Amino acid sequence: DEDNELADSLKTHPDCKKRIKLLEPAIKQYANATAEKNRLNTATFDAMRKIFPYEIASFAFDSKNYSRSLFYTLELLQKNPSDPYLVVKIGSIFNNLYLAQKEHILGKVTDLPSPSYPKNYNLLLQFIQNLYKEDYALIGYHYLQQYSPSMEYYAPFKDVFKASIQINK
Repeated sequence: DEDNELADSLKTHPDCKKRIKLLEPAIKQYANATAEKNRLNTATFDAMRKIFPYEIASFAFDSKNYSRSLFYTLELLQKNPSDPYLVVKIGSIFNNLYLAQKEHILGKVTDLPSPSYPKNYNLLLQFIQNLYKEDYALIGYHYLQQYSPSMEYYAPFKDVFKASIQINK
């Protein structure tokens, strides 16, 4: 008994078992109040689950990791081929890859292939590394050009496509 008492927090605090008994009512009260306040319905949860992959791609882009953003955006594009947001994101990524290569900072905005990455991500990274500066601009331009007739109403598309045209001049 003496060893247990001494081992319990080395006697710098009250006995752990006593602390647990004292804190249990407060924790139960807080847990019940929070659970009711933070409860999500199924529709809200499903909506959030659909948005999160977009957030990942957007965060990678905003963090200037264009290779990772391209990877996640391409995955989303396979599920939603005509999503205007994704089309614009692809165009923006290629415009930014061109500018990074032009400024000789491509290594700062892309990952390099690594054994720790999945095979398909490494394949994309190798593809990015093998392109010439002009290739980024042309891929972005021709990719966006195919969507030009159907997305000319979408202001972000207009801006990215215009930037792509400027880059290719």
